[in-house]
Amino acid sequence: MTGPRGVRRRGSRSPRWSARALPAAAILLLLGGGCGPAGPKVVPISGTATRGGQPVAGIELTFHPETGRPSWANTDGEGRFTLSYSRDRNGAVLGRHRVTVRGQQPSSPEEELAGKIKHPPEVRAIVGRYGDVKETPLVIEITRGRSDLVVPLD
Repeated sequence: MTGPRGVRRRGSRSPRWSARALPAAAILLLLGGGCGPAGPKVVPISGTATRGGQPVAGIELTFHPETGRPSWANTDGEGRFTLSYSRDRNGAVLGRHRVTVRGQQPSSPEEELAGKIKHPPEVRAIVGRYGDVKETPLVIEITRGRSDLVVPLD
């Protein structure tokens, strides 16, 4: 858009520039714009949380990588778990992870209000030692996918 005496107004765009930019933008979108479709390398991880060689049920494990998004899992009645990286993707990124633990959280507001989740003293002791990402002594290196990972909470 031009003003008096043919001076171009600040912020206006040339129709020729827009006509060239649109096809270029469409090509970048089709090619993915340089972003990898798979994201970070995530491998499947499952195993058992133990204390004194015995399975630990009713805890939530979180694997915090040095960079990137953490993975998490709840242990079942036999201490088994499968890590989740996102809602639709299981596993954890490769590398070193600081592992934290907390008592399993209620799955619904009704469960929370009913007080259905009670943590035994053993779980409270585990959370006391492994509950803070900056203080946890537990570091696990993920180098490949595993279905037999033991998380020792001694």
